[in-house]
Amino acid sequence: MKRGFSVLAYHMVEPRFDFGITRVTPAQFRRHVRLFEDLGWPLVRLDAVWKADDQPRLAVTFDDAYLSIYEHALPLLAERNWPATVFVVAGYTGRLNTWDVNLGGLRFPHADWPQLREMAALGWQIGSHGYSHRYLGFLSGSELRRELEDSKALLEDRLGVRVTAFAPPYGRISRRVLEAAAEAGYTEIALLYASQARSVFLQDGVAVIPRRTVYLLDAVTIVRGKIAGGALVQRFFDLTQAVVGLGSRGSILVQLFQTKVWPAVRRMFAQ
Repeated sequence: MKRGFSVLAYHMVEPRFDFGITRVTPAQFRRHVRLFEDLGWPLVRLDAVWKADDQPRLAVTFDDAYLSIYEHALPLLAERNWPATVFVVAGYTGRLNTWDVNLGGLRFPHADWPQLREMAALGWQIGSHGYSHRYLGFLSGSELRRELEDSKALLEDRLGVRVTAFAPPYGRISRRVLEAAAEAGYTEIALLYASQARSVFLQDGVAVIPRRTVYLLDAVTIVRGKIAGGALVQRFFDLTQAVVGLGSRGSILVQLFQTKVWPAVRRMFAQ
C-alpha cells in the first residue's frame, strides 16, 4: 500500500452464525475500535484517505451495506465522531441478500433507505457496490452501465449525496470496467487485491485503492498488522488475501451459470 494510509474492508458485523469468514462479531468489532484508538491514526473517509502523504490515516469500509453495519458498527463509530465508507448494493436496499450463494439458505438483510440516510447525515461516505452485486467481468455494455451508472444515479437520487466511490463486487476489476467506472463519474475505486491496485493506482484522475479484508479468524494482532505492518508483513497479507479470495470464484461461476449459461440453454430448448 502507498505509504501514509491503510484501508480495511469489512462485510457483516453480525452476531448470528454464518458459514462465511468475511463476518466479524460485534464483540470483535469493539476490540478493533479500541485498536484504532490505541493506534491514534485519524479515521477518515475513503475519499480523503488516499490523499495522505506521510501522515498516517485509516479508512474503514463496509461492503454490501448490511443492516448489521447500521446496528452494530455505526453506533461505535458515531460515539467517536468517526466516519466510514459504506458500499451499497443499490437494487437490494432494504431486502435480503438473495444475490449471494449462501450455504444452508441463510439470508441477511441490507440496510434500508432511512438507515442509509442516517449514515450519510453522520458523515459516512456512500459508495456504490453495483446495482445487483453481479460480477462485472462478463457483463454486456448495457448490463455494465446498469451496474455502474444506474446504481450511482439511484443512490444519489434517494440519498441526496454525491457518489464518487465504487467497490466492484468480488473485489476485482478489469481495464474495461475501470474505464467505464471513470466515464460514469467515479473517482475512487476500492479493490480487495493489492496486486491489481499497484498496476493501476492512478488513472485519469481515478484513485484505485487496495484494501485489507478483515476476517472472522483475525486476532487483534493480525488486524494491527494489516493496518500498520511493514513491507514483508503486507506482502504476506497480499498472498493470504489472494488465496482466501479464490473462494469467491465459486460464487462467480454460480452467478455466471444462473445469469448466462442457464438462460441460454432454456432459450435453445424453447426454439
